[in-house]
Amino acid sequence: TSVADRRQDARHLHPAARHSVKTGALAAALSFAAVLPLAAQRTTAPRAPIDSLIESGRLDEAEATARAGGTATAVRLGDVLALRGRLDLADSVYRAALARGLSDTPRARAGLAEIAMRRGDHVAAFAEADTLLAQFLRNGNLWRSPEVEAAGRAYALLGSADPQAFHYALRTYDRAIALDSTNIDAQLRAADLLLDKYNTPDALESYRAVLRRAPEQPRALLGIARAMVVSDSGDASVPLQEALHGNPALVPALVLM
Repeated sequence: TSVADRRQDARHLHPAARHSVKTGALAAALSFAAVLPLAAQRTTAPRAPIDSLIESGRLDEAEATARAGGTATAVRLGDVLALRGRLDLADSVYRAALARGLSDTPRARAGLAEIAMRRGDHVAAFAEADTLLAQFLRNGNLWRSPEVEAAGRAYALLGSADPQAFHYALRTYDRAIALDSTNIDAQLRAADLLLDKYNTPDALESYRAVLRRAPEQPRALLGIARAMVVSDSGDASVPLQEALHGNPALVPALVLM
């Protein structure tokens, strides 16, 4: 199935798995004043600069910019903290965002699910993913591209329990891309998932599509290198070096070198 053929309306999706679990009472989310030294009333977000800083591996600057952005960049702060391995603080930031009812709470919920999975707590991870997907199936047709992408992340996480969920993840990522063709993160997540499921040709097509838009995108170059390793074709060190030139802190590229 081609990348284009997988594009479907989110309203046609169905849950891939249901893990109705009781995880006990969650600790009350810390207030933003306690968790984030932010410019509290700012309502607009310098999101593009944060994304650029993350992609270039300048995580100190990305964190500082996210903190300065106030509540508008709170979830991005959680993302940066998670990338840096500061999972406890990232968890608290995401929970604070949920408690405040910010517009990007689906992304906060996806972040919580992924943190739980990184900790090996599958019960909590599946519970967070299920909650997010229940919201998505109720009103996902109203969501913006980043929030639809968050639902794709939830489906991808559930794939460890039900492989059919990977199919829903791809369809949902494609929906996010259809809503916003500049959502490179969704394109890369879809490509990574295709490669993880050994669909190397479609993965390469997706990575190359990203590189046509952003020729030096480090994660796309990493994806090309990984695909070359999987298919045992070509010299993967070339795209790896290019990826590390763009982002010297790209750990998966360092591991492959």
